[in-house]
Amino acid sequence: MRKREDSGVLRASLLLDGEDRILEGNRDAEVFLERPLEEVRKVSLREVNPTLHAALKDLLAKTRRGRGVENYAMAYKLGKHLLRLNVSITPYPLEALGSTGSMVSIATTLPGGAGKVPRPQGSQLSMLVTEAVGELRTFLDRMVDPAFLLDDQVGIVYANAAMCQAMGHGTDEVLGRPLSFFLAHERSKKTVEYLAETVRATPWRGELEFKRPEGTVSVVAVTVMPWEGGGEVAMLGLGRNVTSEARMKKERNEELRRLWSLLESARFPLICFTPDYRVTLISSTAEELLGMPRDRAIGTVLEELFPAEARDRVKALVEDALASGEEREDTVTLKSRRAVKELRMAVRHAYQVRGKTREYALVLQEASGQAGELEELRKRVEALERYREIMERAAESADWEGFLGYCLELAGETVGYEAGAAFLVDEGLATLEAVRGLEEKGLEPFRSVRLRQGYQRQCREEGLFRVSVHGGVPREGWEEMASVLERPDQLAELLGEKRWRSLVVIPLRAEGTVVGALVLVNPREKAGEGEWKKLEAMGGNAGEAVRVMRTRLARRGEAGGGAAIPGPGEAEEGGPADPGRVEGGFPGAGPAGGRSAGGSDRGELLGGGKHDYLQIAR
Repeated sequence: MRKREDSGVLRASLLLDGEDRILEGNRDAEVFLERPLEEVRKVSLREVNPTLHAALKDLLAKTRRGRGVENYAMAYKLGKHLLRLNVSITPYPLEALGSTGSMVSIATTLPGGAGKVPRPQGSQLSMLVTEAVGELRTFLDRMVDPAFLLDDQVGIVYANAAMCQAMGHGTDEVLGRPLSFFLAHERSKKTVEYLAETVRATPWRGELEFKRPEGTVSVVAVTVMPWEGGGEVAMLGLGRNVTSEARMKKERNEELRRLWSLLESARFPLICFTPDYRVTLISSTAEELLGMPRDRAIGTVLEELFPAEARDRVKALVEDALASGEEREDTVTLKSRRAVKELRMAVRHAYQVRGKTREYALVLQEASGQAGELEELRKRVEALERYREIMERAAESADWEGFLGYCLELAGETVGYEAGAAFLVDEGLATLEAVRGLEEKGLEPFRSVRLRQGYQRQCREEGLFRVSVHGGVPREGWEEMASVLERPDQLAELLGEKRWRSLVVIPLRAEGTVVGALVLVNPREKAGEGEWKKLEAMGGNAGEAVRVMRTRLARRGEAGGGAAIPGPGEAEEGGPADPGRVEGGFPGAGPAGGRSAGGSDRGELLGGGKHDYLQIAR
């Protein structure tokens, strides 16, 4: 560890706002300020040290014009010593203040070594902790997870290689500086103040967001606890780099917020409540319908949202639905001075975990409205729910096989099939990424399939490609299929060998462009047009998910951090097994269809076609 006191080298850092007020600084900066940092925060540098401010005034003005200064040599008298300073000043954005400040770095060497210039009282702890770290440092240096030591003013006195890598700075850049200096948001400094207060009584656990020099943000989940060294009490922090998890969580939450916004725009009256009848969520349309603002409704017992004359009916309806475990509907009359409303109410299971319902949904509809309006809204919510499930699975999948295999399982639930395959399409090349119920033998020619020029236009004209096979010879729909393949004879040979009855290809589209395809062998013959339209819509949703996954992969590759979903044909070494993946065949994908029993243990909807409103809201 670098010992600043023994080397006689000062590396001072000061963060000033647009009016040269002191916001932050390290311990070496206190030597130039001649006062403890805690006493001069938010005080103008001119008032604290007029001589230093006069020396830096012109350089600060140059920095505010956007040019900055690097390694500017100047003479400065500190106490009885005339020092040569190397000054660097760079603009520093202050997000919380909406302005730009200045980061001042001053490096100099004290003549005659240490002890010539007195330091303010309170900066001795860093030296004591540094000298006492001993064997602890040897242990922390070998850790693959971030670890650090803080002094009593939450200044960094030690950081191992993993911590420096997460912060994006070298060891010499972080030692001596306050932890808050590296945090991504101004509000995070309040977290540091709370951390220092908490650690005195109990270990502090939380997440710290660091702003790296290249502009990205890394997240470290840490536990900070007291540590005694050199007869003084410092703070030891141990953590784990969770940048990838935090990024995935943020993207998922943004998507859920967008879906909830779409649901709100559909003006769907909805109230969610727990098994003890406490309201957890109410849509804006339900607020208007019942005349109950959201801040009053949340946490209230459900029946209290309704007028006194309707509460008994509402309570009886809800109790009956919860006792029977089935959906229940009823109509109640709401009377007011202005009008009389007939409300149709339906209680449904909204959110279920491991077979137990955690939350219910009360769906409202004015009975005086058109009969088809509720059905139309239900279809729109179903479409949103299907889109949400596919996008959520795309975010959770560890590789392309996991996600595209999940899409094949969804297709099996809708129309059933004996075997299936999924391809990714990029620049006229279709790459096989997932199979269900197919043997490896005979598939080698189809690992990469070349498509003819103009295949995008042909796929736009055809919603689905359906080919009927009679006696091993393709008949109806073969001409359209052959028009997009560069070697249709290979597929015709396979059809003759396998003696399949029919073949259906579902293009996966994103913004009008084909990015993949699902191939179903021998789907259920009695599948209706409504089911095929659902599959066509699923192809659009899955295509959009593929586009988003590719964009995320490219963005993470440019950023150079975090685990990314592999691109077409790439394998992720050591990646986690996808919970929804089915090895080998696809059980239940015959005439009845059905999802694999190995699917993820997420909340599911009860009673075919019911919607997970709470998941949409979240």
